[in-house]
Amino acid sequence: MRLTTLAALGALAPAALACGPKSVQVSITLVTSGCPGADGGTPANALKGVSQIEFDILSDADGGPFELVNQLTTSAGAGAVTLPPLPLGPDRIHIKGLSDATASAKVLAVGDTGVFTVPGDGSVSSLSVTAFVRRTDGSVFTNDASNPGKCTQMTVPRAYHSQALLADGTVLIYGGLQYSGTIDWTQALAIPPMPITGPQGASFSTNFPTSAEIYNPLTGQFSSAGRWQDASTTGGIPSYRAFASMLAYAKDGAVVLGGDFWLAADSSATVFPAWEGAIYSASNSPQWDPVLQTDDDHDRGCLVQDTEGHALLTGGYNSTPVNTIPPASFGLTAKSEYLDPGAWPPSSLEAGPLTVNDSFGPGPSRAEQACTGFDGVMGITQTLVVEAGGTTVDPAGNWDILGDFDFYTFGKTDAGTPDFLPYVNGSLIAGALTYPRSRAKAVAMTVTEDGGTLQDAILVTGGLTCTPAEAGSPCANCCTPAYVNNANGGTDGGAGGQLANPPYTYFEQTPAGGSAIDVGQTTDLIHFPIVQTPNGPSNEVTVNPGPAMAYSRIDHCAVALPDGRAVLIGGLGEKSLTDFGTLDSIEVVSDNPKGTQHPDLQVEEVPGGLQQARAGMACTLLPDGSILVTGGFQTTGALNGTTQPVTTLSSAEIFYPLPISVTTQ
Repeated sequence: MRLTTLAALGALAPAALACGPKSVQVSITLVTSGCPGADGGTPANALKGVSQIEFDILSDADGGPFELVNQLTTSAGAGAVTLPPLPLGPDRIHIKGLSDATASAKVLAVGDTGVFTVPGDGSVSSLSVTAFVRRTDGSVFTNDASNPGKCTQMTVPRAYHSQALLADGTVLIYGGLQYSGTIDWTQALAIPPMPITGPQGASFSTNFPTSAEIYNPLTGQFSSAGRWQDASTTGGIPSYRAFASMLAYAKDGAVVLGGDFWLAADSSATVFPAWEGAIYSASNSPQWDPVLQTDDDHDRGCLVQDTEGHALLTGGYNSTPVNTIPPASFGLTAKSEYLDPGAWPPSSLEAGPLTVNDSFGPGPSRAEQACTGFDGVMGITQTLVVEAGGTTVDPAGNWDILGDFDFYTFGKTDAGTPDFLPYVNGSLIAGALTYPRSRAKAVAMTVTEDGGTLQDAILVTGGLTCTPAEAGSPCANCCTPAYVNNANGGTDGGAGGQLANPPYTYFEQTPAGGSAIDVGQTTDLIHFPIVQTPNGPSNEVTVNPGPAMAYSRIDHCAVALPDGRAVLIGGLGEKSLTDFGTLDSIEVVSDNPKGTQHPDLQVEEVPGGLQQARAGMACTLLPDGSILVTGGFQTTGALNGTTQPVTTLSSAEIFYPLPISVTTQ
């Protein structure tokens, strides 16, 4: 479907009008057809059932946020349509496919051109813009804009890889690992992490792609982005990294990256924690510059930004042994480091002062915690980041799952260095989740408090959970999983940090009063309601049990939407007592003003879900409001004892959340 519109140049100076065109012709192509789904069926057209198409013209010609400046609704069968003139400067067009012409029409499809600029200097007389239009009732495979019937996918399969949105709207994808064969969940879910091997007699291998690639949302295509040559660690050999993290900065399209350093040998993966960063820029030669160093290893620690772009790096596994607990190749780091985006390019991360009220001594001695920044609706949360739960080790050598959380701010000390003291309005705070959680996911939300005030909140979802210890015990706000081979011995037959046989009860939702480890179906909401005190209104941090997810989840995605909602995608979970594996489920968590509980949250499962069940994938919110989901692994057979066949995926999907309003930022 092709639309043509004329954009007037009313803002031009008289001299420019004399030599430039009177208008700029903007041709907009809507890609409404797709490639075959996972079942190989006929590609579905996004406009199926659509009777009306609404075009919302947004502009930030005055340099502010994008605002709705015009709107046109036309019949879906109109063919070529002439839209109203477009303002000069940056514009975008949001497209909705409606079921009918009534005020209560359902939104069946959504699209967005992304930002494009209508020049006012007479330099061009025409522009061509492409917008994918996709259904809102499930995800679709990525496809080629020039050949919509052709699915596109990553250049190699990847799981537990890294992904970041660059300033130009493209997505950088890096590293990961590739499973082939049968995976043993007693190793994959072990605390602390175990080298992953195949069961005796099984064909299994683990490979590590060293390449990077770029996804272009405007074309739907993937292309190579070179390799990171990690000279300081491997003598120039490309880095083998999984479970890494990326942070994107607008300047030079650069990305800071770090994470696990893995080596493959004899069908096993040996974990060697490492954290070193590199800067990526498409205009550089070479594209990767490994200039970022850290004081310590931070494997699967916390790397998160605040709204001003500061990056906090805290906790994680390191290469220092802890007692003699297997595997003795790594322990935990209590160090915290930071990156100030004002100093660019960074040559190193700086060790930052940090005081945390943890159960096991000073510093965030934890790994695999859930981390996120805030959307910043409230001024008090603008520079806060939060970490919740994770894995730690107590003085007796027990590996435990934590149930506490802490906030950190990038306020300045008198010396001018970042200050990570966790405080709100100057008061130190730390709290407890409903359940201890490791490998959970945290996501920023916006909730409506009493009086209709919007407040920032953090939703902590899923992860490995178990019943917290009783108050006053050495492990308050945490739990010691029975299956872990602790220094004082396991109690249920577990050995070497592995689950015991049979495994099925470990994958159920946590029973009341139980002690087994489980993949959690529960959520927690940390929020900041305004309460009235004798001295006036004040913010207080509270924790409420959040809504239960449709499935237990671990290694899933949690994505914050600009309108304050959260999207939970895929992961590992329990489908039935004997069916633990990857999920194709998508759930949207939103504020529900009509609810009876406070805060009012509801969970709605998207009917179509994912095209392929997957876990360990990467998810990124794109500029047009859709979510890119790439790679991961998929369980391909029934659970047999503690093992299951798996396949690493190279496919990618796009999910367009059903909009509740036009996205203007």
